[in-house]
Amino acid sequence: MLSLNVLAVYLAVAAAQSLSSRSPPKASISAGTLVGETCSQNPSAAEFLGIPYAKPPTGDLRFEPPQAYNQSYTGGTRNATTAPPACIQFSSDQEAKPWSEDCLYLDIWTPANFTSSSALPVRVWVYGGANNYGSISNPTYSGCFVPDSGAVMVSINYRVGPLGWLAVEEAGIEGNFGLQDILLGLQWVQENIRYFGGDPKKVLLHGQSAGAVNTFTIATLPQAPKLISAAISESLGGKDAPLNTTAYYLGTAFAQALNCSSSNTTCLKSVGVDSITDVFNTLPLINSNPQPATVIPSINGFNFEPFVDGKVVPAQPSDAGVQVPTIFGSNAEEGTIFSLLQFLNGSSISATDSDYNQFLVSNFGTSLVPEILKYYSLSAFNSTPYPPFYAISTVITDASFYCPAHRALNTAVSKGIPAWTYYFDQEPNCPWFQYLTQEIDELLGPTHTAEIPFVMGITQNLPPPNGTCNMNATEVAVSSFMLEAWTSMAANQRPTANSSLWPEYRAANASYGIVIDNAAIPDLLNYTRCELWDQINAFQRELAYNGTLLGANATSVGTPSSNSSGTGSSTGSSSSASSTSVSTYNSGARRVDMSSMFGMIATGLLVVAGFL
Repeated sequence: MLSLNVLAVYLAVAAAQSLSSRSPPKASISAGTLVGETCSQNPSAAEFLGIPYAKPPTGDLRFEPPQAYNQSYTGGTRNATTAPPACIQFSSDQEAKPWSEDCLYLDIWTPANFTSSSALPVRVWVYGGANNYGSISNPTYSGCFVPDSGAVMVSINYRVGPLGWLAVEEAGIEGNFGLQDILLGLQWVQENIRYFGGDPKKVLLHGQSAGAVNTFTIATLPQAPKLISAAISESLGGKDAPLNTTAYYLGTAFAQALNCSSSNTTCLKSVGVDSITDVFNTLPLINSNPQPATVIPSINGFNFEPFVDGKVVPAQPSDAGVQVPTIFGSNAEEGTIFSLLQFLNGSSISATDSDYNQFLVSNFGTSLVPEILKYYSLSAFNSTPYPPFYAISTVITDASFYCPAHRALNTAVSKGIPAWTYYFDQEPNCPWFQYLTQEIDELLGPTHTAEIPFVMGITQNLPPPNGTCNMNATEVAVSSFMLEAWTSMAANQRPTANSSLWPEYRAANASYGIVIDNAAIPDLLNYTRCELWDQINAFQRELAYNGTLLGANATSVGTPSSNSSGTGSSTGSSSSASSTSVSTYNSGARRVDMSSMFGMIATGLLVVAGFL
């Protein structure tokens, strides 16, 4: 036995020496030669970090569209082994510092044996964070394991918060800068990815949460087929974008709070970052009740995000529909993490019947509450430890994630674009973000963000980068399936070669997709409750396009299509509430006695909020 142990040590040392003696990976582009490194987590992959794709958006370039990086590297080479800074963060301080306005960089992971003629499919990742925070350097977004599926991985830093989305019409500040950052990054990929072993004709754009919104928006643009061959929106694709009137209203209020005239561009470009952050945290327009954790996104919301400006986003994305084959997915319990953020109170969940009613009133108005209660009565959740908590969570899941994706699927099919869907119901065994714990996982279930490590192939040392939890064999198999499906979308514009394994979504009355629950199971998905949310969405759109919220004289860009309801549904009819309501909440075997957990999870849950 001793000799075997000695042999094991010898082999480990030999492997380490082999890696250390290997020449660093290099790639030459027009700016010069990039010198990368072997992924520390996966020696079969090479990584190139902090590659500039745009000039620093500072000084006169603040609040301007990104300008392509056109310099040559000093001495003809650039060290690409250091993670770039995150863009200035808003609402969260959990992304590792440094933060900087000089942040327009991208990271690349590719097989260690790549050549410029490898012609591998390419995955481009867009992180989430409510479009107010997030960074490519987050360890949960590492692409180190994606090359194992035969793909090149690219992750693009983009501006967030007011620095990424502020629009002040009088000052000529047009907004949508974060979206333009991603578009320029995609153009960089088209021009350079072959030098890293990628095929510019096989590019998948995929993002999660706010990243899914940005991915969906880009996939609906006329130029999308020239930049990407397919798209995947994970948890939030399909929502309506705010109109320019809403964005300008928010921008003017923000400028005035900075003590800048709404026509004074110089003032806005020179004001300190700390002042911008302070206003973001205090401006009533974006800090009003209900608490942000349980706000249902709508076309009328005051948020920093992509909006219909008639230029960068020429038409309402939900009407235009995606222009490339797309997967729209959602997680079974998206809403639990948002509800817990608001209602965790010491040693218990504080949600009451009154809180549930107030949640509905704050999001949808008094007149709609009785109709919603026909579908989501509290009595349907009596089998759970906290009925109001789970009722709120379920409404968030359906209204914010599941049903917008359904509308987008129907719009894609109506325009002849192939589309697929998944329902992620895999209960995570390991925490996937730092500060999460296994106790929190048991409480949250397959909640918002839970699919990310599966998509990235991160199956060990969770939470990244140095955790102690490993996925079990079933989870590893699920991750392998998702890795291969995402790579197949890039390579073949479909998730599997065998359509019986993942059937294409066809129409509202044939809602085929897959349920991911210990395996990928083809199934007919149930969207009947979405008829309620389609009607409410149509009502909210009518208010927005009629200028009701901002005054009768408001003029919006982006006239709604003939499908003005915004449902994307081929039926247009509504079933009775009795046939579509939540009859009994199915909590599943995951539900546990939570009373002993709260002391352990409170701090960690509030911290992980920064990743949503």
